[in-house]
Amino acid sequence: MSPSARASALSISSLLTAAACMPAPIRAADTWLTAYAAGEGDPMLAATVPEDRTALEAALRAPPTSRVALALPPRPVEHRIIEVADRGPDWQIVALELTIENPLPSASRKIGAPMAGIPETRSVRQRLRVENYGGDAWGVKLDLDQVLKRARFAEELLLLIAEGQLTEVRARLESEIPEPPRDGHRGSSEAPRPDRLLEELERRLEEAEKLARSSTVSGP
Repeated sequence: MSPSARASALSISSLLTAAACMPAPIRAADTWLTAYAAGEGDPMLAATVPEDRTALEAALRAPPTSRVALALPPRPVEHRIIEVADRGPDWQIVALELTIENPLPSASRKIGAPMAGIPETRSVRQRLRVENYGGDAWGVKLDLDQVLKRARFAEELLLLIAEGQLTEVRARLESEIPEPPRDGHRGSSEAPRPDRLLEELERRLEEAEKLARSSTVSGP
């Protein structure tokens, strides 16, 4: 075996050994992210909790600008697992640093106006929820169905706001807003996180209500 082939074999062996030594939840997150970066759907599905696999498969097959595809986390070029940020008896929240493509350089080149001095990649922080679904089996939990349910709800209410149906919007905000997804932002040992969707919809509604009141006062 040549020196380069031997070095390559040792490198692969080291990676396999490192993966085997990972705790099962961390291994599931690492497998999922590695497959995502490589565009390999089957390993991603295998490292996902069973109830999320149908939605994930649809997202992977959908056009990249579709609603379901945009619900996925950013695709990493590389990833680094930082820590377990929160945990329960059958779930863990894994904190990550992802290196993702910066879309500006490639977009500028496509239109024939390349932008100099912009890095090709950038780093972002991300959190993945990993759940146990029986025995030693762990998988990533994205809760895409709930993400999409909330996206549809927001679209419906924004349309109603545009149509001036403000009373209906207020009633639905108080009684119908879907729960946040059970994903990397849902732990239990941390303080409850604000519902950003609810806050944004309330802000839009308050602006529309203020505009409606001012129109009524000023009159024709």
